[in-house]
Amino acid sequence: MSDQYFPPSKSTGPRAKKPGVPPSLKLDTEVQYIKGVGPKLGEILRKKGVETLADLLEWYPRAYEDRRAARTIASLQPDELVSLKARVLRVSSFNMGASRRKIYDVVVTDGTGKIHCKYFRAPYKGYFERFKPNQEVRVIGKVSAYRGQIEFNHPDIQDIKPDASTSLGAGAAADAAIAESAEADKMIPIYPESEGLTNRQLRRLMEISIDAVRVQLAEGKPVAADSKSGAFEKIPEWIRKKYDLVGRFDAIKNIHLPPEDAGAEFTEQSSPYHRRIIFEEFFWLELYLASKKSGLARESAPAFKPLTNLIEKLYASLPFKFTGAQHRALGEIVKDLAKPHPMHRLVQGDVGSGKTLVALAASLVAKENGFQSAIMVPTEILAEQHYQNAVKYLEPLGLTVGLLTGSMKTAERNQTNEMLRNGAIDFVVGTHALIQDTVEFKNLGLVIIDEQHRFGVQQRNQLKKKGVSPHFLVMTATPIPRTLAMTVYG
Repeated sequence: MSDQYFPPSKSTGPRAKKPGVPPSLKLDTEVQYIKGVGPKLGEILRKKGVETLADLLEWYPRAYEDRRAARTIASLQPDELVSLKARVLRVSSFNMGASRRKIYDVVVTDGTGKIHCKYFRAPYKGYFERFKPNQEVRVIGKVSAYRGQIEFNHPDIQDIKPDASTSLGAGAAADAAIAESAEADKMIPIYPESEGLTNRQLRRLMEISIDAVRVQLAEGKPVAADSKSGAFEKIPEWIRKKYDLVGRFDAIKNIHLPPEDAGAEFTEQSSPYHRRIIFEEFFWLELYLASKKSGLARESAPAFKPLTNLIEKLYASLPFKFTGAQHRALGEIVKDLAKPHPMHRLVQGDVGSGKTLVALAASLVAKENGFQSAIMVPTEILAEQHYQNAVKYLEPLGLTVGLLTGSMKTAERNQTNEMLRNGAIDFVVGTHALIQDTVEFKNLGLVIIDEQHRFGVQQRNQLKKKGVSPHFLVMTATPIPRTLAMTVYG
């Protein structure tokens, strides 16, 4: 692999750098030009999403292995995260029940006992083919208990003496033996297993990269191409002092190259260095959300007066009382609707908790302010259910409720479209039919989405554009990660 730090200068003028003298290191330097990488390993890294020096430095360990506390198989207990040397006894696979999916089983021994390392999927193609009987390996993982026996599930199994073809540079076998000895009494970072890239290779690349950045910072040279100062540190000093944060370079260096006194705070990822990176990630997320909120504040939307005459009539018509949670949710919605910029609110609650009634009550505020409301649902069955509820609770209060689905006859759809266009319908329930180009509203002020995770951002925005920046309310009983992410990022 290449020992070249950077691509040679393409300049041919009199100021061109001499061959072998690299230009200044930058965080956006392509990873293949880092010393010890080269095109082949660079391509492997790019497939993992690591394209630049910055990407490499931010590829953090998923765990740590304390080799000062190496264990034997006989001493293992469930729920322990351990590291041990062992020899491969055999590798096998068998079907998972009646399905065609396989369970892979690598059995290892260290003389004090044997243990099964089970995998429910292959980390990458050819992962298990690399193991041979009596091969010496290192196993790092969490001990599990299954039917009274201990085992590993998806541990990291690393070759202690890998072939030269899978290591950095020439003389790989000898280098591996030296490296194994050098790491025998240290806290070792563990990275996700990757085909064609061993943990030892990755640790070495981190060491090379961090050392290069250290030298450049010590010489006062800029490393960041995306800032005027070229500074590596991104968080202002006053914030670091206020929250007692270590510097960014110290954090990255020690996360990848743990100090000699590293202890349990590293295996638990709670060290000051981890805390700094965690703070930084949340800091940028909060800054993004604040920026987004500021952008929404500049976007105009109808400011609804907090008129509650119809809501009071709804309360009086119900054979039960709103719960405290329903009152709180509706109160917050009414406050948001009174602002002159779009509401973006998520209402989460279990099935039967009364989310729909809260949404219907919100539509009454829109009605009293002269605006229409629309609720979009993923299926026609759910649309029919919502339609029946809306008719039951809203029509007695003087609202006209409409239904729009794909299975409706053309004449029915045309009639509903005309009523939406002239404002005769106050509240409409629909499926994807609501986002068709032929559907127009006279004055859409509130958009409600039920079970948002069934819709994409584009579909959602199509409905939103049918109003002049209408207010936006999402209901879900299952706030899956995608739902929450869409609530955050839009």
